[in-house]
Amino acid sequence: MFSVDHGKTWDPGYDIYVNRVNSDLGYPSSVELDDGSILTVFYAHLGENEPAVIMQQKWRFTNE
Repeated sequence: MFSVDHGKTWDPGYDIYVNRVNSDLGYPSSVELDDGSILTVFYAHLGENEPAVIMQQKWRFTNE
């Protein structure tokens, strides 16, 4: 979720990563890269009854 008012309200309308296998995602950590994009690292499960793996997603804010 994103907040533009220092956490007073939140917009849940943006997904960085959607996992349709398992809702157990967690411990995201993000850093802004030199090109202005953001790299987020987190854990997720790729299949039912599969162990968690470390994943990453590179993304950026847009004005759309």
